[in-house]
Amino acid sequence: MNWEQQFVESFITKLVTPPPVLAKEVWFGIFEFGDFVKAGDKFPIAIVRRLDVKIMMDSNTADDYMTENGFDSYLVPSEFDGEIYYAKVCNG
Repeated sequence: MNWEQQFVESFITKLVTPPPVLAKEVWFGIFEFGDFVKAGDKFPIAIVRRLDVKIMMDSNTADDYMTENGFDSYLVPSEFDGEIYYAKVCNG
């Protein structure tokens, strides 16, 4: 195999190889989601009522993990475009 064939095969392999999944921190527990309204403007918020697990994983599979492990809800902090607040009785 000459260098041109090796180059083409290498290039094709890179094209068909899926990119690596980037793990993100995902929180599982009990959360409330809503909007804080100030002067007519809405700001998204998440209230952490109970934080059971923090895990690094592919955030696309968080819904399946939540269902399989019996969690109420989940939050991906790096993907949430809002403020995160902890309830006074939160165990996190």
